Amino acid sequence: SSLSPASLMTLLINSLIKQEQKTTDEKLISSENIRFEKSKILLIEDDVINQRVMERMLNKLGIEVEIATNGTDGFNLASKNNYDLILTDYHLPGKSGLNILEELKKLKGKKLPPIIILTANALEEHKEKFMSIGAAHYLVKPINFSSLINTLSKWLKFSNKPQTKKLAIVVMLVIGI
Repeated sequence: SSLSPASLMTLLINSLIKQEQKTTDEKLISSENIRFEKSKILLIEDDVINQRVMERMLNKLGIEVEIATNGTDGFNLASKNNYDLILTDYHLPGKSGLNILEELKKLKGKKLPPIIILTANALEEHKEKFMSIGAAHYLVKPINFSSLINTLSKWLKFSNKPQTKKLAIVVMLVIGI
């Protein structure tokens, strides 16, 4: 059986839409040029290697990073300074990431940025615990670049979204308009 011109056009348009979305998603995740608008993040992490890896990934995205190496210093920085977002390890010397979150919520007159817990614990019960205390999100270590970008994009704005061709122009060329 042969396809009618209208059916063929519908198939072609649907295929183009799917390919365009896939291409856009791939560009979003793999682009070397993704930058977020001027943002400052507090990273609370006691492991030096994790600090360096996270700082390098965040700097690559155009994000300024301030690092605290323990929970007590992290709490002090978070309570005195303004950040666009806080990334905190769950297990820290001094105060845990959850203790920091709980104590920051008690501060009067302090507008809290989103707080994301970094953890090696991928169990559902940990996720529920983090979210019930008020964490905006959590990331499981080791953290890959694409999941970091996808998570940050929920709270930070891109300064340059990847450019994609206009589907309407492609469709007009295909149907001869």
